[in-house]
Amino acid sequence: MKFDRGSPRAWLIFIVTGFNIVVASAIAMLSPRKSRDRRHAVMSGHMFNGNLRAFYDSVGRDAVKWEFRYAYIDLDAYRSRKVGDVAALSSVRLDHMIWMARADVVMTDHGPGIWSLLQILRPQIAFVEVWHGIGFKGLRPDLGREIARYRALFAASDWDGSDSLGKRERDIAPEVIATGYAAVDSLARPQGIDAVSDGYGLESERSGQVLIAPTWSHGDRDRSLFPFGLDAAEFFTGLDKWARKANWTVIFRSHLNAPGVAPGTYPNIRFMPLKEYPLTYELLAASDVLVTDWSSIATDYLVLGRPIVFLDVPPPFTPAHLSADDRVGYRVSSWRDLEETLTVASQRPEEYAESFGRERVRVLSKAFDSTLDGRSSERYLEALDRIASSESI
Repeated sequence: MKFDRGSPRAWLIFIVTGFNIVVASAIAMLSPRKSRDRRHAVMSGHMFNGNLRAFYDSVGRDAVKWEFRYAYIDLDAYRSRKVGDVAALSSVRLDHMIWMARADVVMTDHGPGIWSLLQILRPQIAFVEVWHGIGFKGLRPDLGREIARYRALFAASDWDGSDSLGKRERDIAPEVIATGYAAVDSLARPQGIDAVSDGYGLESERSGQVLIAPTWSHGDRDRSLFPFGLDAAEFFTGLDKWARKANWTVIFRSHLNAPGVAPGTYPNIRFMPLKEYPLTYELLAASDVLVTDWSSIATDYLVLGRPIVFLDVPPPFTPAHLSADDRVGYRVSSWRDLEETLTVASQRPEEYAESFGRERVRVLSKAFDSTLDGRSSERYLEALDRIASSESI
């Protein structure tokens, strides 16, 4: 979760976490770890999802030479985690932070955040950034400086790694390794869509599923979650009517940073917010059509080759990584356009490949290059082995 500057509780957790990092670092320095057979690695991000989760589930869980744990700063998320998912650490527990301070590697997907304090106090820990998406929003202009203490940046492609860093910061940035993105491995070699759908309780007798996944406001208070001047009731009522007529299910996935949507009575719509359903790549695999606006989810879905519909609304940021021309799919600027395009995409999905096939190849080549082989997680582990062994990357 993003840090809520207006929450006293968030500030309290932040202060306790900082205190624990300082104390744990001192203890780790004064009481060196004992020799061990397995290397220790800590993963941390806004949620246990995306590249970190895909890597852990695919390779990390069974890695013979490694023990991976996930560090939660969000206390509620730590308490509500599913038992058995991954060995977990809480930043408000000193014993957990001692374990982290003695780790060989820390893997993050949103930059260091408060762990930058740990980098200063425990410089022997190798930090690795895996990031979380190839989007339209330009990455922070000071990303290179922010991750200057990192050992490596795992990028989806050479272009992704190079374009992620400002020209001024490239000299001080870590080594860039084009590993691919672990989160798209399962999309590059997709699992059975029926098995995924069954796992989410989606109705198998429906003709198809469309995933609606807009981005968040990015701090623009005047930006509505719903397009074309519609309010929530108008938007969901229209979608529900279309889905009933088409015999489809609509899945509405709100962003982690977006305000919650109070579901009404819409029999043909499933509300599956990111906070409650964090494994986005599974929802993508279960969806026959994606509707989005400026979200990086479009790049992941592009791997599947299924229809994408873009809500042609103004971006909440200046596109600077992928460009507006890299939105490979139908663009709709009104409710009528959306309804008609959904009908085309649901009834004649082959038209998407015919209309956008060449552009799809262009963007995929730029975003992922040769890493769409389903082996990104394996390359993560290979790179971690070399990093922990202090070998040349």
